[in-house]
Amino acid sequence: MGCAAHSTLRAPSTLLGTRRSVFEPNTFVIEIISAEHVPRADLFSDSDPYIRFRLVDGPSGVARTAWRSTQWRRSTAHPVWREYRHLPVVVSDDDVLEVELYDFDDYVKDDLLGRARIPTKHIHPAPSMFFIDLLPRYIKDDAAPSCRLSLRQVPRRCDSKVMFFIRHGESLWNAAQDGRDVRTMLSQVDHALSVEGIEQATAFCRTWQAAADDACKSDASSDTDDDQDGDGPVQHDEGGCKSLGDWAEGGGPRQPHQHQQQPQHHHQHQQRQRQQPHQQQPQSQPQPQPQ
Repeated sequence: MGCAAHSTLRAPSTLLGTRRSVFEPNTFVIEIISAEHVPRADLFSDSDPYIRFRLVDGPSGVARTAWRSTQWRRSTAHPVWREYRHLPVVVSDDDVLEVELYDFDDYVKDDLLGRARIPTKHIHPAPSMFFIDLLPRYIKDDAAPSCRLSLRQVPRRCDSKVMFFIRHGESLWNAAQDGRDVRTMLSQVDHALSVEGIEQATAFCRTWQAAADDACKSDASSDTDDDQDGDGPVQHDEGGCKSLGDWAEGGGPRQPHQHQQQPQHHHQHQQRQRQQPHQQQPQSQPQPQPQ
């Protein structure tokens, strides 16, 4: 239930999503996307297919990596995996990806359905389809659609943003747990923050506030540099860069100063509207009294 101390948080630039490389540079990353027209190996249902693969040296056939596998998909002729695997080697144009298609079984040996040898020079960042050579006993009809595998190479540098998982501060439940006070622990479902938890939340808010302020200053300095380059003015959001305190104090951001004068103009406009009917109202004529 407790949150990590604010001293363990990263630098403000990292808090706002510094980009980093997910995969090491000297790796070959592929995505096993899907397959289609997988033959049936079971008697009463479709196959439960999965892919097994490794990288080998083309001329010699020597394995360069160990076998890797995808998860199996239940009873389908058109499985979708969308699974990433990285091979910690530097590939060459002579390398070949050996692929085997299997049907998963619970109590007996898995059935090998077919194989494929795919030169790595034919694997590109865009998804490509490759034929799988089925074993003869699974070729029921020559006119049947061919079994094919879709995969692609993931670019060597894959950028992503840092994700943070934040737990809320120490609560009265934690204090009762430390004191072995079972009655307080079971007295309610959602316990309020303890004094320690409030201090943790306040310190955490100050850390985020400092990170946001530093980011605003960095953005402002970069925009100033762009203006000095002569490329024209930089368009800004009229609301400006808002701090976390702006959101916390009123349930929303503060409005910029130019908007604070609008209620005064609106009030003057209402006064003119109230005066206008009074000036244009014709004087009522006395009605003749009946004789």
